[in-house]
Amino acid sequence: MIGTVLRLAGGVLVLPLVVRKLPSDHLGLWYVFLTLQGIATLFDLGFSPAVTRAAGYLWGGAKELKAFGIAQLEESENTGTKPNYELLGCLVSTMRIYYRALAIASGLIMLFGGGAWIWYKTQTLADANSLRFCYVFFVVGGFLNVTGDLWPALLSGINGVKSAQKILCGSALLNLAVTGAGLLARLDIWALTLGVIVGGIFLRQVGRRSFIRLAGRHLNSRTSVQFPLIAKIWPTAWRSGLVSLGGFFVLSANTLICSAFLDLQVTGSYGLCLNLINLLTSAASTFALIKLPLINQLRATGQTNTIVDIWIQRTRVSILVYVLGGLLLLATGNYFLELIGSKTLLLPTGQLALTVLILGLTMHHILYASLVISENQNPFVALSLFSGAGTVLFSLLLTPRFGVWGMLLAQGCVQACANNWWPVYRAIRGLGLSWSEYWRRYPRTPIRI
Repeated sequence: MIGTVLRLAGGVLVLPLVVRKLPSDHLGLWYVFLTLQGIATLFDLGFSPAVTRAAGYLWGGAKELKAFGIAQLEESENTGTKPNYELLGCLVSTMRIYYRALAIASGLIMLFGGGAWIWYKTQTLADANSLRFCYVFFVVGGFLNVTGDLWPALLSGINGVKSAQKILCGSALLNLAVTGAGLLARLDIWALTLGVIVGGIFLRQVGRRSFIRLAGRHLNSRTSVQFPLIAKIWPTAWRSGLVSLGGFFVLSANTLICSAFLDLQVTGSYGLCLNLINLLTSAASTFALIKLPLINQLRATGQTNTIVDIWIQRTRVSILVYVLGGLLLLATGNYFLELIGSKTLLLPTGQLALTVLILGLTMHHILYASLVISENQNPFVALSLFSGAGTVLFSLLLTPRFGVWGMLLAQGCVQACANNWWPVYRAIRGLGLSWSEYWRRYPRTPIRI
């Protein structure tokens, strides 16, 4: 939690520099950079959360990994179980190979596919060549971050959530420090790219050392690679990957659509709104998500009632933090941007309010979807792809006619059809409770942090 607060504070401190120093079209282009990186990370294919769950099961003493469900311990084994170091070591060695291949593949896609779009969007800009070279270096930073993502995922699975958050926090703060120094040195968009590169180097190097230190001398991280382990993780991982693809279409594709039909200045305002709300979402959702590794282990021992209590306590805090933060953003966001002399403002109040509502409902159902996935099940593939395809289709139809309003309405209406409520219903059913029983219990559960 402290790590999230520090990252949030760092982002808030550097953001005034970003909006003051970067012209609106450069800020819009930066958000296009980030969206293209989001496309590349989809090639993770859902392995990061799958690796966290697998490591959690093995750390909890599971004798094997199953394609679906959890190999639960016998009741007599629930006390004094030891981690399955041998299989955990094989998992580490195998996933290191996978993530290297992933980084190379995603980097090539970003370089050639994303590079073509950047070339097209910068044709009318005076400093087009500098911006294009900047994107190439940004791709290098993406490569470093993809390979480094493995280690926080593994750490989170072995009760190293605190260490993983410290590493992510250190990477983010280092990124922000380099970005801030670069902006003060008038490096413009290059400052943000250098921050990504330095943060990626930190994530990769420190993450690996921290995992090996926490896992202890019993773990041999250089054991033989066992590709059959990928086959055990793959059934839920590819489903998570497709869900992420649908989520990208719902949440991020609009940035590219905005840059295509509107202009980079409007894209900058829209991207700035998403940036601030995502910071808020990250802070709010952490209260619940930080307990997922513990929930994974409780699943292995069948302690469902404990999961219910933890989940209700944590989601209530997440919702409260988001609501308060959203109201503050609506009331004071543009005022403070004007106060610091920002070159880019947020969307008008009505559009900003709708964006806050849409992303708040999204955060809520994503939390419950994460709870379902802790069962080592992922029934959201078709739903996510339907929502993603529907959002893109309606956004392509409505944005040219209604601008930002059309883009937001397309996203919100499609989400409301199923995404906003079905994952919640499925998660409650997975806890062995009826819909009415859960919501009666929701306000009655004692408040604990």
